[in-house]
Amino acid sequence: MIALVRRALKAGPRKILRRYYRAATIRFGLWPRVRFRFENAHGLEIGGPSALFQTDHRLLPIYAIANRVDVCNFGETTHWEGELQEGYNFRPEGQVIGYQYICGGDDLGRIPDASLDFVLSSHTLEHFANPLRAVEEWIRVLRSGGTLVLVLPDPKRTFDHRRPVTTFEHLLEDREADRREDDATHFDEAIHLTDLEQYPKSIAPDPAAFERNCRANFQNRCLHHHVFDFQLLERILGLYGLRQVGRAAPEPYHLIVIAQKP
Repeated sequence: MIALVRRALKAGPRKILRRYYRAATIRFGLWPRVRFRFENAHGLEIGGPSALFQTDHRLLPIYAIANRVDVCNFGETTHWEGELQEGYNFRPEGQVIGYQYICGGDDLGRIPDASLDFVLSSHTLEHFANPLRAVEEWIRVLRSGGTLVLVLPDPKRTFDHRRPVTTFEHLLEDREADRREDDATHFDEAIHLTDLEQYPKSIAPDPAAFERNCRANFQNRCLHHHVFDFQLLERILGLYGLRQVGRAAPEPYHLIVIAQKP
Protein backbone atom coordinates (compact mmCIF):
# COMPACT_ATOMS: atom_id res chain seq x y z
CA MET A 1 0.00 0.00 0.00
CA ILE A 2 2.96 2.34 0.61
CA ALA A 3 3.91 1.98 -3.04
CA LEU A 4 0.37 2.93 -4.09
CA VAL A 5 0.48 6.04 -1.93
CA ARG A 6 3.83 7.07 -3.40
CA ARG A 7 2.49 6.76 -6.93
CA ALA A 8 -0.62 8.70 -5.99
CA LEU A 9 1.45 11.57 -4.58
CA LYS A 10 2.45 12.45 -8.13
CA ALA A 11 -1.16 13.48 -8.74
CA GLY A 12 -3.22 16.32 -7.23
CA PRO A 13 -4.87 16.09 -3.77
CA ARG A 14 -8.24 14.88 -5.05
CA LYS A 15 -6.61 12.27 -7.24
CA ILE A 16 -4.48 11.15 -4.29
CA LEU A 17 -7.55 10.50 -2.16
CA ARG A 18 -9.53 8.90 -4.98
CA ARG A 19 -6.70 6.62 -6.03
CA TYR A 20 -5.95 5.61 -2.44
CA TYR A 21 -9.62 4.91 -1.71
CA ARG A 22 -10.20 2.86 -4.85
CA ALA A 23 -6.99 0.88 -4.31
CA ALA A 24 -7.88 0.25 -0.66
CA THR A 25 -11.36 -1.05 -1.54
CA ILE A 26 -9.71 -3.69 -3.75
CA ARG A 27 -6.71 -4.51 -1.59
CA PHE A 28 -8.67 -4.82 1.66
CA GLY A 29 -12.18 -5.50 0.35
CA LEU A 30 -12.45 -7.23 -3.01
CA TRP A 31 -9.15 -9.14 -3.01
CA PRO A 32 -9.62 -10.93 0.35
CA ARG A 33 -13.07 -12.08 -0.82
CA VAL A 34 -11.86 -13.57 -4.12
CA ARG A 35 -8.31 -14.66 -3.29
CA PHE A 36 -9.35 -18.27 -2.62
CA ARG A 37 -10.46 -18.58 -6.25
CA PHE A 38 -6.85 -18.36 -7.45
CA GLU A 39 -4.82 -20.00 -4.69
CA ASN A 40 -3.06 -23.14 -5.97
CA ALA A 41 -5.31 -23.00 -9.04
CA HIS A 42 -4.63 -23.42 -12.77
CA GLY A 43 -5.74 -20.67 -15.10
CA LEU A 44 -5.22 -18.96 -18.44
CA GLU A 45 -4.55 -15.33 -19.26
CA ILE A 46 -5.71 -13.89 -22.57
CA GLY A 47 -2.89 -11.64 -23.76
CA GLY A 48 -0.31 -11.07 -21.07
CA PRO A 49 1.45 -10.60 -18.82
CA SER A 50 -0.47 -7.78 -17.14
CA ALA A 51 0.84 -5.52 -14.39
CA LEU A 52 -2.50 -5.71 -12.58
CA PHE A 53 -1.87 -9.36 -11.67
CA GLN A 54 1.72 -8.90 -10.52
CA THR A 55 2.78 -8.85 -6.89
CA ASP A 56 4.18 -5.32 -7.00
CA HIS A 57 0.87 -3.93 -8.23
CA ARG A 58 -0.78 -5.02 -4.97
CA LEU A 59 -4.31 -5.13 -6.35
CA LEU A 60 -4.93 -8.60 -7.79
CA PRO A 61 -1.57 -10.41 -7.31
CA ILE A 62 -2.76 -13.63 -8.93
CA TYR A 63 0.53 -14.76 -10.47
CA ALA A 64 2.14 -15.23 -7.06
CA ILE A 65 -0.54 -17.46 -5.54
CA ALA A 66 -1.75 -19.54 -8.49
CA ASN A 67 -0.30 -22.99 -9.06
CA ARG A 68 -0.01 -22.34 -12.81
CA VAL A 69 -0.99 -19.55 -15.20
CA ASP A 70 -0.81 -20.24 -18.93
CA VAL A 71 -1.16 -17.44 -21.48
CA CYS A 72 -2.19 -17.03 -25.09
CA ASN A 73 -1.11 -14.28 -27.47
CA PHE A 74 -2.34 -13.94 -31.04
CA GLY A 75 1.07 -13.97 -32.77
CA GLU A 76 4.76 -14.61 -32.42
CA THR A 77 5.31 -10.84 -32.40
CA THR A 78 3.03 -8.32 -30.72
CA HIS A 79 3.36 -4.61 -29.96
CA TRP A 80 3.03 -5.25 -26.22
CA GLU A 81 5.15 -8.37 -25.66
CA GLY A 82 7.62 -8.22 -28.55
CA GLU A 83 8.97 -11.58 -29.74
CA LEU A 84 7.26 -14.68 -28.35
CA GLN A 85 7.86 -18.39 -28.61
CA GLU A 86 5.37 -21.14 -27.87
CA GLY A 87 6.28 -23.39 -24.98
CA TYR A 88 6.52 -23.60 -21.22
CA ASN A 89 8.14 -20.19 -20.85
CA PHE A 90 5.54 -17.76 -19.44
CA ARG A 91 7.37 -15.87 -16.69
CA PRO A 92 5.47 -12.69 -15.74
CA GLU A 93 7.51 -12.20 -12.56
CA GLY A 94 10.82 -13.77 -13.53
CA GLN A 95 9.97 -17.39 -12.80
CA VAL A 96 8.27 -19.66 -15.31
CA ILE A 97 4.71 -20.38 -14.18
CA GLY A 98 2.94 -21.48 -17.35
CA TYR A 99 2.69 -22.36 -21.02
CA GLN A 100 2.74 -19.72 -23.78
CA TYR A 101 0.19 -20.51 -26.49
CA ILE A 102 0.41 -18.71 -29.82
CA CYS A 103 -3.24 -18.53 -30.82
CA GLY A 104 -6.18 -16.18 -30.93
CA GLY A 105 -7.92 -15.58 -27.63
CA ASP A 106 -11.23 -16.44 -29.27
CA ASP A 107 -9.96 -19.77 -30.63
CA LEU A 108 -8.74 -21.95 -27.76
CA GLY A 109 -9.42 -25.26 -29.45
CA ARG A 110 -6.29 -26.85 -28.01
CA ILE A 111 -7.58 -26.37 -24.46
CA PRO A 112 -10.17 -28.94 -23.30
CA ASP A 113 -13.64 -28.02 -22.09
CA ALA A 114 -14.01 -27.29 -18.35
CA SER A 115 -10.28 -27.71 -17.69
CA LEU A 116 -9.36 -24.41 -16.01
CA ASP A 117 -10.08 -22.83 -12.64
CA PHE A 118 -9.91 -19.25 -13.91
CA VAL A 119 -9.52 -17.11 -17.03
CA LEU A 120 -7.98 -13.63 -16.90
CA SER A 121 -8.51 -10.93 -19.52
CA SER A 122 -6.89 -7.55 -18.90
CA HIS A 123 -7.49 -4.94 -21.60
CA THR A 124 -8.10 -7.50 -24.33
CA LEU A 125 -11.88 -7.82 -24.78
CA GLU A 126 -12.12 -4.39 -26.43
CA HIS A 127 -9.67 -5.60 -29.09
CA PHE A 128 -11.94 -8.42 -30.33
CA ALA A 129 -14.15 -7.80 -33.34
CA ASN A 130 -16.54 -10.42 -31.94
CA PRO A 131 -16.29 -10.16 -28.14
CA LEU A 132 -19.18 -12.51 -27.37
CA ARG A 133 -17.47 -15.24 -29.37
CA ALA A 134 -14.37 -14.69 -27.24
CA VAL A 135 -16.30 -14.76 -23.96
CA GLU A 136 -18.07 -17.97 -25.03
CA GLU A 137 -14.69 -19.59 -25.61
CA TRP A 138 -13.42 -18.46 -22.20
CA ILE A 139 -16.51 -19.86 -20.53
CA ARG A 140 -16.09 -23.14 -22.41
CA VAL A 141 -12.64 -23.81 -20.94
CA LEU A 142 -13.74 -22.87 -17.40
CA ARG A 143 -14.82 -25.62 -15.05
CA SER A 144 -18.16 -25.33 -13.23
CA GLY A 145 -17.69 -22.75 -10.49
CA GLY A 146 -14.63 -21.33 -12.24
CA THR A 147 -13.78 -17.63 -12.23
CA LEU A 148 -13.69 -15.13 -15.09
CA VAL A 149 -11.82 -11.84 -14.52
CA LEU A 150 -12.55 -9.08 -17.02
CA VAL A 151 -10.51 -5.87 -16.91
CA LEU A 152 -11.34 -3.18 -19.45
CA PRO A 153 -10.53 0.50 -19.96
CA ASP A 154 -13.06 2.93 -18.54
CA PRO A 155 -13.94 5.08 -21.57
CA LYS A 156 -14.54 8.12 -19.36
CA ARG A 157 -10.88 8.03 -18.28
CA THR A 158 -9.19 7.04 -21.54
CA PHE A 159 -8.75 8.09 -25.16
CA ASP A 160 -12.14 6.46 -25.91
CA HIS A 161 -14.08 9.12 -23.97
CA ARG A 162 -15.52 10.63 -27.18
CA ARG A 163 -16.81 7.31 -28.45
CA PRO A 164 -20.27 5.95 -27.56
CA VAL A 165 -20.50 2.81 -25.46
CA THR A 166 -21.23 -0.12 -27.74
CA THR A 167 -24.79 -1.38 -27.50
CA PHE A 168 -25.54 -4.92 -26.37
CA GLU A 169 -27.57 -5.40 -29.54
CA HIS A 170 -24.51 -4.60 -31.64
CA LEU A 171 -22.51 -7.30 -29.85
CA LEU A 172 -25.29 -9.77 -30.63
CA GLU A 173 -25.14 -8.70 -34.28
CA ASP A 174 -21.37 -9.27 -34.33
CA ARG A 175 -21.91 -12.79 -33.00
CA GLU A 176 -24.70 -13.54 -35.45
CA ALA A 177 -22.57 -12.30 -38.37
CA ASP A 178 -19.58 -14.31 -37.08
CA ARG A 179 -17.33 -11.29 -37.48
CA ARG A 180 -13.58 -11.95 -37.37
CA GLU A 181 -10.51 -9.82 -36.81
CA ASP A 182 -10.47 -8.53 -40.38
CA ASP A 183 -13.75 -6.71 -39.69
CA ALA A 184 -13.61 -2.98 -40.49
CA THR A 185 -16.93 -1.90 -38.97
CA HIS A 186 -15.39 0.39 -36.35
CA PHE A 187 -12.42 1.76 -38.26
CA ASP A 188 -13.99 5.12 -39.13
CA GLU A 189 -15.46 5.61 -35.66
CA ALA A 190 -12.11 4.96 -34.02
CA ILE A 191 -10.19 7.11 -36.48
CA HIS A 192 -12.47 10.13 -36.04
CA LEU A 193 -13.42 9.91 -32.35
CA THR A 194 -10.31 8.62 -30.56
CA ASP A 195 -8.66 11.38 -28.52
CA LEU A 196 -5.13 11.23 -29.88
CA GLU A 197 -3.89 13.63 -27.21
CA GLN A 198 -4.33 10.73 -24.77
CA TYR A 199 -3.33 7.94 -27.15
CA PRO A 200 0.09 6.31 -26.59
CA LYS A 201 2.64 8.00 -28.83
CA SER A 202 4.68 4.79 -28.83
CA ILE A 203 1.92 3.16 -30.88
CA ALA A 204 0.86 6.09 -33.05
CA PRO A 205 2.85 9.36 -32.85
CA ASP A 206 0.49 11.25 -35.16
CA PRO A 207 -2.99 10.98 -36.76
CA ALA A 208 -1.65 9.48 -39.98
CA ALA A 209 0.14 6.73 -38.09
CA PHE A 210 -2.98 6.06 -36.02
CA GLU A 211 -5.11 5.66 -39.15
CA ARG A 212 -2.54 3.31 -40.69
CA ASN A 213 -2.56 1.22 -37.52
CA CYS A 214 -6.35 1.04 -37.50
CA ARG A 215 -6.51 -0.12 -41.10
CA ALA A 216 -3.75 -2.68 -40.46
CA ASN A 217 -5.48 -4.00 -37.37
CA PHE A 218 -5.49 -7.60 -38.55
CA GLN A 219 -1.70 -7.54 -38.25
CA ASN A 220 -1.25 -5.46 -35.09
CA ARG A 221 -4.54 -5.85 -33.13
CA CYS A 222 -4.17 -2.36 -31.63
CA LEU A 223 -7.71 -1.18 -32.46
CA HIS A 224 -10.41 -0.87 -29.84
CA HIS A 225 -13.34 -2.32 -31.79
CA HIS A 226 -15.78 -1.72 -28.94
CA VAL A 227 -16.29 0.49 -25.90
CA PHE A 228 -17.57 -0.98 -22.62
CA ASP A 229 -19.03 0.19 -19.33
CA PHE A 230 -20.26 -1.72 -16.28
CA GLN A 231 -23.80 -1.89 -17.58
CA LEU A 232 -22.72 -3.53 -20.84
CA LEU A 233 -20.50 -5.99 -18.96
CA GLU A 234 -23.42 -6.94 -16.73
CA ARG A 235 -25.54 -7.64 -19.82
CA ILE A 236 -22.82 -9.96 -21.11
CA LEU A 237 -22.62 -11.81 -17.79
CA GLY A 238 -26.38 -12.16 -17.72
CA LEU A 239 -26.46 -13.57 -21.24
CA TYR A 240 -24.34 -16.52 -20.13
CA GLY A 241 -25.72 -16.92 -16.64
CA LEU A 242 -22.51 -15.83 -14.93
CA ARG A 243 -22.80 -14.58 -11.36
CA GLN A 244 -20.93 -11.39 -10.58
CA VAL A 245 -18.91 -11.80 -7.39
CA GLY A 246 -17.15 -8.44 -7.40
CA ARG A 247 -16.33 -5.32 -9.34
CA ALA A 248 -14.14 -2.25 -8.97
CA ALA A 249 -12.94 0.82 -10.89
CA PRO A 250 -9.37 1.50 -9.72
CA GLU A 251 -7.14 4.25 -11.02
CA PRO A 252 -5.97 5.20 -13.45
CA TYR A 253 -8.58 3.85 -15.89
CA HIS A 254 -9.67 0.25 -15.13
CA LEU A 255 -13.06 -1.42 -14.95
CA ILE A 256 -12.82 -4.78 -13.19
CA VAL A 257 -15.56 -7.41 -13.10
CA ILE A 258 -15.09 -10.83 -11.49
CA ALA A 259 -17.71 -13.49 -12.22
CA GLN A 260 -18.36 -17.17 -11.52
CA LYS A 261 -19.44 -19.79 -14.03
CA PRO A 262 -22.52 -21.77 -12.89
